[in-house]
Amino acid sequence: RFQELVQYRKKHGDCLVPQRYTLNPQLGIWVNNQRTQYRTFKEEGVGPMTAERAQKLQDLGFIWNVSKRRKKDNNANHACKKGSHRRKGADRNASKGGQ
Repeated sequence: RFQELVQYRKKHGDCLVPQRYTLNPQLGIWVNNQRTQYRTFKEEGVGPMTAERAQKLQDLGFIWNVSKRRKKDNNANHACKKGSHRRKGADRNASKGGQ
């Protein structure tokens, strides 16, 4: 499945395969299993995940905690939107002679 993930990354630019990926359901399940196995490996030091496999996935750009990533992305998008509103207002004020 790793090679399928490599192909997914080439096409989509990330390794964020949906858990219910309709084009390749097994890849979505496999990616979710990697995250679960990694958590167990980090917390308990046991399981099917190895340091080598974790590093290989990491090198590919694998995101281990999707919820943290989504929260970070949402916060960044929110800040960008807020910044763009401020800028539009500042541009309008500048066109009115700074009023």
